[in-house]
Amino acid sequence: MVFLCKKLFHKNKYTNTDDIINMDYWEKEYRMKGRLWHGHYSVEKIEKRLKKGSRILDAGCGNGKAIEPLIKKGYDVIGFDISKTALKLTEKRIINIGKTSKLVLSDVNCFSFKNNCFDAVVCNYVLTHLLNKERKKCINEIFRALKTNGFLFIEVFSDDDFRYGKGKKTGENTFMRNGLLYHYFTENEMRELLGCFRKLEVDNIVKSRTISGDRYDHSIISVIAQK
Repeated sequence: MVFLCKKLFHKNKYTNTDDIINMDYWEKEYRMKGRLWHGHYSVEKIEKRLKKGSRILDAGCGNGKAIEPLIKKGYDVIGFDISKTALKLTEKRIINIGKTSKLVLSDVNCFSFKNNCFDAVVCNYVLTHLLNKERKKCINEIFRALKTNGFLFIEVFSDDDFRYGKGKKTGENTFMRNGLLYHYFTENEMRELLGCFRKLEVDNIVKSRTISGDRYDHSIISVIAQK
């Protein structure tokens, strides 16, 4: 079941996902492959800044990789995604640990949530698949939904990532690959995009994986932004 958090919603605002280009892609991926995102998600940086019970929005929650550990730590988590299948996978994941959460079918470009209603927002690798104007809309919506002094925890792939340059180039640091848009960020670009926040902590990290004996480095820009 996908829950609608009516108390948090604008009365006259709704999200229409029918015209979102990426929706069909993600629906197909989740239906064919199931859980796309595996591995451990550390909540240490969140625990250092937020007390238990804080309300957190996972924007583009996918199959619940971040939601599960956040709920286990006692946070009030609401997840939304453009894919209904992804939300169903998240629901199963939450049920399996004996917990509950609110899940919403929505678009990151146009939140249905009221102003100033979240203590924090988590948004991992979502901006990578958005056009420039959509990335700006997404950040504006996150800023609006955050309480004063609230935090945004966001990660994106940088232009040092091993996949940079693969696919058809459609713009600066932007490529179309297998029917999906990939944009790779610079640190300056992220700082400019998040300029509406009063404080930024920026970290450049590398996550490596080995495939058939070869090492591949995911280069990531991780930012903690405070409103």
